[in-house]
Amino acid sequence: MPKKKSFVLYHDYFNHIYRLSDEEAGRLFKALFAYVNDEPLPELSSGAEMAFSFIRCQVERDCEKYDEKCRRMQELALKREEKRREKSASSY
Repeated sequence: MPKKKSFVLYHDYFNHIYRLSDEEAGRLFKALFAYVNDEPLPELSSGAEMAFSFIRCQVERDCEKYDEKCRRMQELALKREEKRREKSASSY
């Protein structure tokens, strides 16, 4: 899953999570950490499973955006390095 060391929980999920019992919410929370660390998921109730599916999809979208941003930053860094080398080579 993500190469990042973090993930975001959005306030929009409050109403979904608030409807769960404390036990279900705890299992959901553990399932999220298991998911982002490529660990086996705990068994979830149907309500927790539904909330998990919403959150999982957002985590995946966020990871895709992060990966794309990393690719763009790497490309920009390579271009800067190339320009720096060209400038160094032409100054000799």
